[in-house]
Amino acid sequence: SKEEVKPGEEVEFELKVKTPSQPGKYILQIELVQEGITWFSYQGVPPLEKYVTVGEPYGVIYDDFDTTPDYMEPGQKCLVKMKVKNTGFLTWRNDPELDIRLGYHWLDRDTRKVVVWDDGRRMLIGGELKQGEEITQDIYIFAPEKPGRYILQYDMVHERVTWFSQAGVTPLEINVNVGKVVDKNITTKTHLIIYNGNGVSGTATRLKDFLEIYGFKIKGVADAYRFDHETTIICYTKKTRQKAEQVALLLESYEMREVSDSYFVKAYGKGIDVVIVLGKDYEKNLK
Repeated sequence: SKEEVKPGEEVEFELKVKTPSQPGKYILQIELVQEGITWFSYQGVPPLEKYVTVGEPYGVIYDDFDTTPDYMEPGQKCLVKMKVKNTGFLTWRNDPELDIRLGYHWLDRDTRKVVVWDDGRRMLIGGELKQGEEITQDIYIFAPEKPGRYILQYDMVHERVTWFSQAGVTPLEINVNVGKVVDKNITTKTHLIIYNGNGVSGTATRLKDFLEIYGFKIKGVADAYRFDHETTIICYTKKTRQKAEQVALLLESYEMREVSDSYFVKAYGKGIDVVIVLGKDYEKNLK
């Protein structure tokens, strides 16, 4: 060892590091100290930091190579390329005792409630995967049948023991919209009246059933004064335009029509935000 190290000079150290007695995830900081005076970090010198897992059996790093789609149709099947790296102390094997597989969960993005917990488990190819080793392979994902804003959560599972996420390992989360997606914070506060403007029995009720899936509050269904409307009309006021735009997200054929507050209240009553007159283009809007 050197007696002194001048500015610009280098010196090498050999350190023996003792791990904590309790398992967990730690940050190991390595820095210099001037004995009896100060640690270098106290003087603004950043220490060397390393993330270290101590005694944890489960650990994984995911990489989907951006192959997870951000939009899927309800019930759609999609092939995703996924790389997983074993960062825990448990060797992954495909055998009855240490059967480690890749799976995924679907969560509601607005509430984080689980929609589908156990889906699409995929056996890992190969005999075993030791700490620090990785593997890349394909996995099929299946979208939920109900449209919505979801989180697709990739997760490893130790069969008959635990999911890695339940053991404290952070899963890979991807936001995925399934089907036509609206903001339920808006739709659940949107009150609608639907008028049948095409003369075909039952079409307004079908639209009512469709919009209720997305949280809209349907306050009434009735016949329009005329049945010769070629195009569906979405009526709204300046104050309710945002709510009308949520309706428009779900329709294929329509005309947006803004009217004054005074006329809207006089024609449809208080408490109504949007009025739909379903035209002869109903098939495009109900497909």
